[in-house]
Amino acid sequence: MPASRPRRAVRRPDRRPRPPAWHRSCRRTDIAERHAGESVLVVSHGLFLNRMIHALLGLEGRVLGSLDNAHHSELLHGHGAWTLVAHNVG
Repeated sequence: MPASRPRRAVRRPDRRPRPPAWHRSCRRTDIAERHAGESVLVVSHGLFLNRMIHALLGLEGRVLGSLDNAHHSELLHGHGAWTLVAHNVG
């Protein structure tokens, strides 16, 4: 079996650096606007959801604790802003 070579990141000079996935997803506030007054369930990995919550609330660093397995957080969207109602409830 041939020896494997270490993988290198491929740089593409023709493309801009992409922001983290949670920042890209947080720009999509149209879900809240399309479902005003309704509940929407977002299911994903805990780290992604935790970072997304931080980004939606405009929090820098790790202000909130981790989101444990099979736990949830509740956010409300109103008047153009997000409010954290509950975090890491299970």
